[in-house]
Amino acid sequence: LPYIALSYCWGNPQPSHKIELDGMEYEVGSNLFEYLKQRRETSDSVMFWIDALCIDQSRDKESMAERGAQVPRMTSIYMNAHAIEIWLGPEEKGSAMAMDELNLLAKTLRDKTAKHADAIAKLWMRPWWGRLWVVQE
Repeated sequence: LPYIALSYCWGNPQPSHKIELDGMEYEVGSNLFEYLKQRRETSDSVMFWIDALCIDQSRDKESMAERGAQVPRMTSIYMNAHAIEIWLGPEEKGSAMAMDELNLLAKTLRDKTAKHADAIAKLWMRPWWGRLWVVQE
């Protein structure tokens, strides 16, 4: 099943909010709580992988063993995700303007890369690059 993996900072390690998920109660930190609150308002029903919810955070021996086994799998979890969302935190003054600028920069780079990739490849194919003397020169 496709899922979205969340990348975020835990912040204060002490849980500060309680949430209900599939009939079970979980305690989460304020940063994750803010993400979940914001995401709930903007999305349809989708599956997520969120470390604090998908990996048992209890302090007993069995839970700690599970965490030890899950951490090495995180690369695979993120690589196999349909998408990865990054949560930088709640919106602050200027956040929207900064995101608009980043989106404009990304579009500019995409357009430029698409237009100029062939020209750059042709430049690298010129005979001069194949000369042994180039290494010494």
